[in-house]
Amino acid sequence: MKKLVLFFALILAVAYFVSINKNHLKVEYISIGTQPTKALEIASFDAAAKPKNIIADVPASNGVIHVIDQVLMPPADETPDPFEGVDCAVTIGLTADGYGFSPSITNIDVGQTVCWSWTDAAMGHNVKQVDGFQSTSFVANGVTSGAAATTVAFHHTFTENQTFYYACEPHISSNMFGEVVVGDGGAEPASDNDDDENTPGFMASTMILAGLGAILFMGRRRSV
Repeated sequence: MKKLVLFFALILAVAYFVSINKNHLKVEYISIGTQPTKALEIASFDAAAKPKNIIADVPASNGVIHVIDQVLMPPADETPDPFEGVDCAVTIGLTADGYGFSPSITNIDVGQTVCWSWTDAAMGHNVKQVDGFQSTSFVANGVTSGAAATTVAFHHTFTENQTFYYACEPHISSNMFGEVVVGDGGAEPASDNDDDENTPGFMASTMILAGLGAILFMGRRRSV
């Protein structure tokens, strides 16, 4: 299969200025290399030397010469979005001093995704799970963004009720901690025994039984 390849070349051109009329300098023709083109008024320049194209395309024997009035630069490479296709419920960055997460506490629903993102930070940071509130013990095989880096784009989806505690590994001694509360935070439901013990009827029955036990005990002592 043949492929069509387009080539662009910059060619030295000399413009001949032949007339001035009311602060407008007209270009009557140009020469490309050593071959002059036919007479064409292709551009004009105002008093501020700002060019303005009158004709943009000059036919040539092997194509078209495009007349431009500015310097063309190649398009800058677009930076890809590291979270393309990711629905970030919350994006966590860094505080101004670089020693904290912002926000440090986040509330999300089960099934949502949290993204951590910073670019060209002054220091390397990471996200690494710890086993409790402001704990200095990391969870083995826990959630982590990897090694600390000045540019991080990391995300994690939480699929159950829990409270996710994490820290920046190199700055844990500076209290660089964070917390993600997912759903109800993984709170333990109150047991039925606890409910029974707190009910008025349970307390009254306990007191009555205790009183009867004391009476029976005193009665046994008198009969001895």
